[in-house]
Amino acid sequence: MHLWNADLLFIKERVEQEVSVNFTRCLLNYYRDGKDSVDWHQDYKGDQRKNTVIASVTFGATRPFQLKHVSRKDLKRVNIPLANGSLLLMQGATQENWKHKIPKTTKQIHPRINLTFRWLPQR
Repeated sequence: MHLWNADLLFIKERVEQEVSVNFTRCLLNYYRDGKDSVDWHQDYKGDQRKNTVIASVTFGATRPFQLKHVSRKDLKRVNIPLANGSLLLMQGATQENWKHKIPKTTKQIHPRINLTFRWLPQR
């Protein structure tokens, strides 16, 4: 585990002001190009999924963020373009009911950094 550096702490505090959550950890994902991706998943397991808050901040190339419901096949997939500087908030039952991914693309795109600030309820 690493301590917060000044730049990361600045971003964290700015996000916390927007969403009124005090985040306890941060995960960084670096997507070099369209070949880098993350497949369908839910963050955390079992009871840890309940009421988690994840704030996702994008720097760099726009990539689609896709959501699909875990059990309701009648619901359409959701496609959200995450542009440079965008903030996406997942909270409440999102992790319990939805899977998400950043798909691969054959388009030539620039790198992207994604910071996910996370808060989990105390168990």
